[in-house]
Amino acid sequence: MNRRGKSGAFDASYAVTIPVEDCEYLLRLEPCKKRKLEALQAVQVCRDGKEWRFKLITDNLPRSALLELFLFR
Repeated sequence: MNRRGKSGAFDASYAVTIPVEDCEYLLRLEPCKKRKLEALQAVQVCRDGKEWRFKLITDNLPRSALLELFLFR
């Protein structure tokens, strides 16, 4: 797991990768006030044979769970 986020030159957020079983989750994090993090976006990336499948996580509960996985691993 990438404990350090990657960020572009003018990005205010960081991208981290979290492996979970056969898939990876790309999590876009933004630092907030008082040492807090906000999960802006989560994408599930799975390999299906020769193709990659991408799924945008729109529900807040799985996105919050991924943020906790990142913080407490």
